[in-house]
Amino acid sequence: METQKRLLLATVLSFLIFVGWSIIFKPTEKLAPAETPTTSSTISHDSSTPLPSLSGGKEIFPLATGGGGEDSIETGLYKGSLARRGGGLISFTLSRFQKHPLISEGKEAGLLLVCEGCNFNLPVQPLFEKKSSSPGEVVYEWSSPELLLRRIYRFSEGKYLIDLGVEIEGRKPGGLTGKLGLAWVGSEPENNSGGFLSFLKGPPDLKGIVYLAGGRLVHQGVEKEGVNGTDSGLIAWAGLEDRYFIRTLISRGLTQEQPITYSIDKNSSRLTLYTPPFAIPASGGQAFQFSAYLGPKQMEPLRELGISLDKTIDYGMLSFLALPILYLLKFFHNFVPNWGIAIILLTIFVKILLNPLTLKGLRQMKQMQKVQPELTLLREKYKGDKQRLNMETMNLFKRHKVNPLGGCLPMILQMPIYIALYKVLYSSIDLYQTPFFGFYKDLSAPDPYFILPIFLGLFMVLQQKLTPNPSADPTQARMMMLMPIMFTGFMVFLPVGLVLYILVNTVMSVLQQWMSSRDIRWRDLLRGRIVSRPA
Repeated sequence: METQKRLLLATVLSFLIFVGWSIIFKPTEKLAPAETPTTSSTISHDSSTPLPSLSGGKEIFPLATGGGGEDSIETGLYKGSLARRGGGLISFTLSRFQKHPLISEGKEAGLLLVCEGCNFNLPVQPLFEKKSSSPGEVVYEWSSPELLLRRIYRFSEGKYLIDLGVEIEGRKPGGLTGKLGLAWVGSEPENNSGGFLSFLKGPPDLKGIVYLAGGRLVHQGVEKEGVNGTDSGLIAWAGLEDRYFIRTLISRGLTQEQPITYSIDKNSSRLTLYTPPFAIPASGGQAFQFSAYLGPKQMEPLRELGISLDKTIDYGMLSFLALPILYLLKFFHNFVPNWGIAIILLTIFVKILLNPLTLKGLRQMKQMQKVQPELTLLREKYKGDKQRLNMETMNLFKRHKVNPLGGCLPMILQMPIYIALYKVLYSSIDLYQTPFFGFYKDLSAPDPYFILPIFLGLFMVLQQKLTPNPSADPTQARMMMLMPIMFTGFMVFLPVGLVLYILVNTVMSVLQQWMSSRDIRWRDLLRGRIVSRPA
């Protein structure tokens, strides 16, 4: 088989193996102890706004304030609103990412209280009274003849973390039984058509379920439309995630009797984390402690929590390569405060680092090109004797010191690094809503004018022209020329940061092939000496 075909086949097979391995062998993580945060923030009273309710499955989730009033919360990292009707979060926006609310008012809510199997009456939307507020804390209470329910919020300055204590005091003769649940409700963005170019938007805010149960990381994605499920065990945390952000309920009292329920459809994702069953005697009480992380999928703040939340950043099975690449990207950004330029520098660095492997592959392809005429003669001479043809072909390769896989193997060895680099750029929150230059306002969004994809296609054509081609088959040549067109079409949908990486990588490949064809070394290029040497 010709080297071009082998290279194409090897690349496709490597990609399929990587994807299949990632799907079949999902990593599981061990649980680390949680950390208790400190608090400091400001709280102020705000006006109320009537909001719709949202129901899903057996549970009714209270999103309406119903005139009960709201209390705004704000730290240096975020701001949001608590509804006294229901007592949950009804809006939440990060200061750095104001275009991406983690809780959209009127459509979503968090830390909602539900009850299952309770022998007492708890309204769907109890109207809480604000009993006290101070910097970093607000206390809500609701009471009935059967119980007193207290919710204590504490807010952390400098952390994307909220602490929530839920306290129950019994007043019912015979005591209280049941289990409480805290719920998240996330909505999906509306699919507005907006014309032919409407697909050129930033990454969609599609939410899925993720949780850590007994040390295993479990994902339930939005592609599984119509999913309703439950799980139990040592549920350390559970939340709603999208590509760049996560909203997480964290349990501070792990037991084996702590289930979660979740539901996913095309319009919303819903998740409830329950307490263990309780039995509170008359005039007795019980307290439950939770925390909530609402923030970016960023390595440092997630890792600081010590509960394996950083594992939700999906680098796949190549995380051992992706993490050093991420740190290297940040290293370049420290010197050049532009993430687009940092991507260019990182790509050039990786390309130069792998230059020996690339050159070895190009030399083997040139050798295969040289022996192609003799190989064609052998095929004609022994076309009726496959065994003799194979033997003579191997002798031909030995005489000319040609490895038939030599052109492909170096490329395959580089594939894990390039895939890891791809995963880093695809998942990096640092690129989200980050400008490059000019009209490139968001490195995580597709190119609005197709400039980079078109340049990529042109350089891929040039790369095809420079690549040694041992075959003179015109059909194969036409098939190979279709690849730039296909890749250009794919790049239209990818974020600018990724297209920039692939474009720079392709430009470097063209330069390497041009240098290899003229036997020019990097040190010659840096010294301005580009006189070709005999091959």
